[in-house]
Amino acid sequence: MALALFLLLPIAARAEGIAVKSAELESVEEALVLHAEMEVSLSPALEDALNKGVPLNFIADFELKKPRWYWLDETIVTAQRHLRLSYHALTRQYQVNVEGQYQNFSSLADARRELGRLNEWRVVEKSLLAEKPPVASKAPALEKAPTTNKAPTSEKAPAVSKVPASEKALATDKAPISEKTPVTDKPPLPVSDKVPALEKAPVLDKASAPEKAPTRKHSAYVAGLRMKLDLTQLPKPLQVNALTSKDWNLDSEWHRWNVTP
Repeated sequence: MALALFLLLPIAARAEGIAVKSAELESVEEALVLHAEMEVSLSPALEDALNKGVPLNFIADFELKKPRWYWLDETIVTAQRHLRLSYHALTRQYQVNVEGQYQNFSSLADARRELGRLNEWRVVEKSLLAEKPPVASKAPALEKAPTTNKAPTSEKAPAVSKVPASEKALATDKAPISEKTPVTDKPPLPVSDKVPALEKAPVLDKASAPEKAPTRKHSAYVAGLRMKLDLTQLPKPLQVNALTSKDWNLDSEWHRWNVTP
């Protein structure tokens, strides 16, 4: 019996850390709204510090990127949300603060469950997802050629003196007109056969015709979500231990999924 209980202990043990259970983006009016659920588990050291009045601050990071095959991915938008989990000894209640909105719980399990819910988080405006047309650069204006001085007008040629009428009579007689050369009979041109008809160009089969280029589909985006414990908000004496101890290192790492608007 004791051996059976010993074997069940590792299975029943709760793993400490943060895990993303589900995350999706919903299109609402002119924006994309995030709905996510995370499982937040605290180590014994964190629970002990929380019950002694040390508040635990968490940061949820969201980013949306557009993959580019020729360069690094383009970051479209980044968003951040701050959450806080605290315990009040006077009321014996746990309090969850999300961006100034408070909720009280009588058990730590309910408080952790609410801490891991990210609902109605407006993260992306649809105007940022519109395709931007490439901006063509304007060609530089051509410089005007400098105006050259006008060439000086040439002087007028002197007038030619007229030949007197008496000299016209001395003109020689016209040359005799040469006799016309007899026209020889030209042999008739041989009549060639009919001009052969032009051959028709061979018709290409459909299989040999070049295929049309495939249409380019709308490129998808990649969304990322991450939640971690903000160690910088801990008291100074605890920050030293938190940097060297795994019990204080809570980080879900990046959870990514494809988004097609």
